[in-house]
Amino acid sequence: MCLHSSSDTCGDGCTAFPQKPDSVINVKVEFGEGEGKVPLDNIAKRAAAYKPKERVTYKMIKEYMEAKYGFKVHMAYIAEVKRSLGFTMYDAPNAVEELKQPRMP
Repeated sequence: MCLHSSSDTCGDGCTAFPQKPDSVINVKVEFGEGEGKVPLDNIAKRAAAYKPKERVTYKMIKEYMEAKYGFKVHMAYIAEVKRSLGFTMYDAPNAVEELKQPRMP
C-alpha cells in the first residue's frame, strides 16, 4: 500500500493514481427561495435538530463507579470488561500497529 504526499511515484515504481475517471457528472444546486431551489432554513433546522448519540467514555464510567460504589476503577479493567461482554470497542487514536509486549489475556 502506497501513501503519496507530493510525488507521483514511490520507490517501488508504482504510480499514485494511474486511472482516469470514465465520466464526469456536473450538478448545479441553487439555494434560496423559489421553485427549484433548496431552502436554507430547512437545512439549518435539520442541522440544529441533528444530535448524534453521546458516547459513554471511560472517564464517565470511572466517575459513575466512584460516585455509586465509592472506589476507583482503572481504565484497563473497564476495557477488559467491555471486551469480555462484547461491547463496541473503538480504535484508540494513539494505537500502534504492533505491540512491543503482547497483551496477556
